[in-house]
Amino acid sequence: MKKKSNYIFTVLLIVLFIFSACEKEEDNDDDNNNSNTSSSDTTTALTNDHWYYDFDGTIDGGEGFDVIKSSVDGKIYICGAFLHVNNNWDMKNLTRWVPSSNTWEQVPGIDYYHNNFIRSVTEDSDGNLYFGGDFSLIGGVTAGKVARFNPSTGVWSNLRDINFYIEEEQYGPISGGTYSIAYLDDYIYIGGGIFNSDSLALKYIRRFNLTTNKWEAVGTGVNGRVRSLTVDDNGNLFVGGEFTEAGGTSVNYIAKWTGTEWERVGEGCDNYVLSLAYANGNLYAGGSFKFVGNETRSQGIAMWDGASWLAMGQGVYASWSDTYTVYGIAVDTKGKVFIGGFFDKKYSDGDTLNHVGVFIDDKWWQLGEGLATSSSQGVMGMMADGDDIYFVGYFSKGNESPNVKINTAIWKQ
Repeated sequence: MKKKSNYIFTVLLIVLFIFSACEKEEDNDDDNNNSNTSSSDTTTALTNDHWYYDFDGTIDGGEGFDVIKSSVDGKIYICGAFLHVNNNWDMKNLTRWVPSSNTWEQVPGIDYYHNNFIRSVTEDSDGNLYFGGDFSLIGGVTAGKVARFNPSTGVWSNLRDINFYIEEEQYGPISGGTYSIAYLDDYIYIGGGIFNSDSLALKYIRRFNLTTNKWEAVGTGVNGRVRSLTVDDNGNLFVGGEFTEAGGTSVNYIAKWTGTEWERVGEGCDNYVLSLAYANGNLYAGGSFKFVGNETRSQGIAMWDGASWLAMGQGVYASWSDTYTVYGIAVDTKGKVFIGGFFDKKYSDGDTLNHVGVFIDDKWWQLGEGLATSSSQGVMGMMADGDDIYFVGYFSKGNESPNVKINTAIWKQ
């Protein structure tokens, strides 16, 4: 009887072992299926259905450079180098879109006669908008390449001192042009060049003190054109551009201003930094570089984590030439990084990225069919509004027909 019990017990053990093995194999199959599905799900989630092009009219006769959503009126302000919107010539180089009614509006003070480019925009803590560009007059106000707009009143004002003709006391940097603008701790920082000065400290970057209403130097400045500015959570200003020195210190196209001094950002990049964004403790840099840090290949886009430079899928490139650029970076609420510019391929495997991409699971993915396929078209500016990503530039509806210029698009998730 005991012998028979042992025999039954052994059989049961064998059955249990076989069942466990089969269950484990099924689990592995499920894991493999889930792994494959992950890639498939990502591809499915990035279809053309997410693109919104259906604006009432289109920006035409040029391109959009920058975009911002006003915290005061909720409208989308787009600036650039364009002639009209929906054939309205009183929306030259600056316009605003009303999402609730899907209509374009003329920005007060902007009309047919505003001929100079507006390249950048930022907002202060009171909701005032600051625009920088190539203009000396805007909204009926004399302004040297930078001006303030109040969305509540529709009134323009200049950033001025007492005497227009004294270098340190003027309406603004009246020569050259402003390429980037940022607000930080009651200062408006502007970057560009060449601002009218024999002083290196005032040629490429300045700040306007909103408390004293005075223009000030930013330390001893940088030695080349500033193309991009952004601010981190600790009150530091990151500056990118075409310079190799900041505050007399050798840097590689990117530097940090702490409020009192200039610092290096690791080993920097090996070529121009044209766009910057900060989110979730990380700094993202875009431009025309190939390597960051100590010879880490990450073409056109890379991340600084506060201690070192990290590659982002080896970056991007352009099939038509060695010239590629990342001009726009935006990060959504989930931490996904979106880029736009003049490129059409992933460097890692040569897959298509028609001027736009998103970084998911250490890979770059195209957004639908992208924006345009021509080397002469591309994205110039971007903005994240929650999980909606706005793109402005000079582009069409991807591969759709007719290939009409749109120049503004939203990726809705």
